[in-house]
Amino acid sequence: MTGRDEFGLIEWSAWNQEYDGLRWHDVLRNGVMDEAWQRRLEEATVRGRPLGSDSFVEALERQLGCRLRPQRAGRPAKKTQALEGQQMGLEIVN
Repeated sequence: MTGRDEFGLIEWSAWNQEYDGLRWHDVLRNGVMDEAWQRRLEEATVRGRPLGSDSFVEALERQLGCRLRPQRAGRPAKKTQALEGQQMGLEIVN
């Protein structure tokens, strides 16, 4: 094993966009789990969202009285009114 893709089986473009030699060295030195944690922390910071378990975020939402988790994108779906047991009739006209 040389650490090289001698047969061209690996597509490197996504990896090359994320890492350079120095950053990859840091990942290997600090560990993949630390890298994943750091990425999650950066994402939460950029988006302004809390980072923690569901129960932690729920407790924060209760204390602050507002929603902290992202909601679905777009407008809320319209609620359809129930016919309340009424059946629509169909009249056929010739």
